[in-house]
Amino acid sequence: MVASVKKIKRYLILANAVLGIVIVLFVYCLLFTPVRANSDPQASSTKAFSFSNRREPTSLPLSSYAIVHKRNLRKPLFDPKPIKVVKHAPPKPMLTVSLVGTVLEPGFTYAILKNRSGKTKFVDKGEVYEDVKVTEITSNSVTIIFNGETITLHKNDKGGQK
Repeated sequence: MVASVKKIKRYLILANAVLGIVIVLFVYCLLFTPVRANSDPQASSTKAFSFSNRREPTSLPLSSYAIVHKRNLRKPLFDPKPIKVVKHAPPKPMLTVSLVGTVLEPGFTYAILKNRSGKTKFVDKGEVYEDVKVTEITSNSVTIIFNGETITLHKNDKGGQK
């Protein structure tokens, strides 16, 4: 039994020696044999590596790096797109008068208009009161022009539009 252990030990040492020699030969072939490029470009899609193809990095003059010192590092790398400001039309002014009543008599016709502060005024057809021009007066309504629009006010309305 002792003899067989010694034989196995010798075989293992011999196998390690052969393996070491194979590894040394393989490394020698990789390092010291020249790499040849294929003459047929379609034969291999990869290019052969060669140390002769390497280029040394070129150094630029220091004036090329002046932009680094001039640039504000806290500023974004690019100018953001300008924000489009949408200008909305100003809101339409509110109607400040309401119809209290109308007076229809032969010879004169008046509309009684009341503003927001509570002041009332008798207004005839064609008169302007609080930016409101009266165009027509009937028994229970008044047609006015306010801010370029024709509006009809009724006796029940409190500044409402129809």
